[in-house]
Amino acid sequence: MFDSCERQSDTRSLSLPAQVSLTRVLHLAVTDSLESSDPGTLTVMEGGEDELPRGPESFDILENGGIVVTDPLRHRLAFFDSTGKFMVAWNIGFAASSVTVMKEKGIEVINATNGETTTFDSTGLMISTPADRSSRLAIRQGSAYKVGPQDAILVI
Repeated sequence: MFDSCERQSDTRSLSLPAQVSLTRVLHLAVTDSLESSDPGTLTVMEGGEDELPRGPESFDILENGGIVVTDPLRHRLAFFDSTGKFMVAWNIGFAASSVTVMKEKGIEVINATNGETTTFDSTGLMISTPADRSSRLAIRQGSAYKVGPQDAILVI
């Protein structure tokens, strides 16, 4: 579509398309068995005649050079060091479609089923859920009530 475009700034320019060099390749083990006892193996399912394949959809790079990978079929995040060696898995309780490492703010994970974002701290503790970040609105006998933090009810 675009052969190239150029962005000018005070200090540098960027020409697109840009070539990004590959810095490393990691080989991670996969299985098609949900009953796999090897925590370092990611789960994939081959697609059928009218079904798409399923498996890890997202990864991000950790500050230490390792990676975190979604494993939606086993409802977890899997962590590997910079050489691809399995480190730990967090059972998160839902299928994740996306994972983003937020510098000093934890790890944000998007639920593949409902699109809601949940945040975990660096130890895997859930620190923020969709209900924490948004208020709920309820209509009761013609009046609107906003349910805020700690379930405080405010009459609107």
